[in-house]
Amino acid sequence: MSLGVKDALDAFQAQNAAADRLWAYFSAVSLAVAGYAVSQGAALGPLKGGAIALGYLAFCINNNIALGAAQALLVSLARAAREAARAEGLPLDIRALAVGFVRGGQAVMAAAVLAGLIAVGGVLG
Repeated sequence: MSLGVKDALDAFQAQNAAADRLWAYFSAVSLAVAGYAVSQGAALGPLKGGAIALGYLAFCINNNIALGAAQALLVSLARAAREAARAEGLPLDIRALAVGFVRGGQAVMAAAVLAGLIAVGGVLG
């Protein structure tokens, strides 16, 4: 089965919106965790701060997996759109970021929030 250019671009756009929602969830949770840690400071304590750090880490791992899957589909849909355009003789250069780049970037941002939580929240005592 091959997609027409319009169908391929519609699918790409829908998948791009889904990936954007995963980024939005990640951003909202990260800002909430960072804001709470900063507002509590050392009063957060190692036990509560450690629990929040573990919960945040679990969220980030799952979000990273979902984001990677969403991005992989986006890469495939970009390829399908280019192939559909080529088959119809249309110039189209649509690309998506590599999955590893997206997952790595999210992991670096999550690590920064975790490091801040550990430092500000007194997780290590």
